[in-house]
Amino acid sequence: MRHIRYTLLYIVAVIASMTVTVGCTQNKGYIGDWFGIWRVGSIEIDNEPDTDYAPPYMYWKFQSKVIQMLFVDDESEHTANFCYGSWEESDGYLTLDFDWDLSIPPAFTHLGVVSRLKIVRKTGRELYLQYIDGDGHTINYKLQKWG
Repeated sequence: MRHIRYTLLYIVAVIASMTVTVGCTQNKGYIGDWFGIWRVGSIEIDNEPDTDYAPPYMYWKFQSKVIQMLFVDDESEHTANFCYGSWEESDGYLTLDFDWDLSIPPAFTHLGVVSRLKIVRKTGRELYLQYIDGDGHTINYKLQKWG
């Protein structure tokens, strides 16, 4: 009986350690502060609050070179929609590319299939981005690290 108890304890310990080691990681390279989930707290158009940005709320998830935009219908996070793309940071800009996926960001995001956003300020917890759309409007995004 004692042998069975130790065997079961050993199996539980192995499963627990495997669970810890295969959790969500920064696969295919370290991406620094980008890694994780960022909530878009506000959007401004030409320095005026975008009154259309209310629920659904928008989250940007970065892992490796993939971005997922998640749109939820309220604070309780009932998923409404999402899209995938790739991203790259270079020379003070964040380039988002949704050209390889069938889903593109919805119109309320003000982003196109490929968008180049200026990184105005980036810390480990806050991100300020600026985008000039096709009509010449300046779109400002304020994101906070979530979770």
